[in-house]
Amino acid sequence: MQYRLDLLASPVAGEQPPQGFNAARARGVLEAVRDMSDWNNRSKLPKCTAQGVAFQCAHAGYVAWVAEVAVDENKRITVNKAWTAIDIGRQIVNTSESQNIVQGAFIEGMSYTMGWEITIDKGRVVQRNFNNYQPTRMSQIPSSIEVKFLQTDFDPTGLGEPALPPAIPAICNAIFAATGVRIRSTPLAPAGYGWV
Repeated sequence: MQYRLDLLASPVAGEQPPQGFNAARARGVLEAVRDMSDWNNRSKLPKCTAQGVAFQCAHAGYVAWVAEVAVDENKRITVNKAWTAIDIGRQIVNTSESQNIVQGAFIEGMSYTMGWEITIDKGRVVQRNFNNYQPTRMSQIPSSIEVKFLQTDFDPTGLGEPALPPAIPAICNAIFAATGVRIRSTPLAPAGYGWV
């Protein structure tokens, strides 16, 4: 978290940020999710439980996630809670529906993290239905997925796509913080991981 905030506060000398990228907006969502998740007190979490953070700017939207994850000795994972701060501009027409989109994005991200993978055998897709392409179940989702929209004076932008991708590295970074094992590829199921 602090590395990202420091990097965004001190651009590399002589380098220009990507066109349209706004470091202040990026810092804004990271600072908000840090405060929402009580990031600075994460050392008080139980053993084998940790938080991970991830950030993305896509489609002119800024999204930061923190996931709190517990990992047991059998590589069984529980995502206890998740928090996100999002800056998609000045106007959100339907706040309730927008929160549902973001919460759904996190849950879909959990599916990609654990098991969603398409494989091909003899030119055909192996996973033909959900029995071979298991989504995250209701019993596996966090007890809380807290969403905060930062209302800034920028033009409105999309929400559905920017909210999903950083959910996956937030979970994987929490696994690393809890176990010391760095996740280098997903889905996790082939490496022996599973949901509790």
